[in-house]
Amino acid sequence: NGLNQTKTLSAALWCYLLMGKRQSPVQIVALGVLVFSALLFQGTISFSSLFGKSDDKSKDAKEGEKKQTSLSKGILPCLGAAAISGLAGALSQKGVQVAGGSGALSQKGVQVAGGS
Repeated sequence: NGLNQTKTLSAALWCYLLMGKRQSPVQIVALGVLVFSALLFQGTISFSSLFGKSDDKSKDAKEGEKKQTSLSKGILPCLGAAAISGLAGALSQKGVQVAGGSGALSQKGVQVAGGS
């Protein structure tokens, strides 16, 4: 669930690729912190791997197998979903800007379509 927060990064990337909208340096740092914290929260990286090495080889082998399974069955699908979600958000934003509509108008359209 923590990796789903990377859809913010995905949306920023897609907005840049589709619309040429650049991020400020502060926003880039914030996006980097977001990705780092998501990977740390998910257990993909750890403080011990960043600042020290473990001497226990059997423990390292078991953790490697666990990370491989976690990567293929959890992390990559979640990142893929976040990328698709970010693309959908960027396409929606581009559609609103091209049509000349306001964000409030788009939000009302989503509420009507969703039955809210």
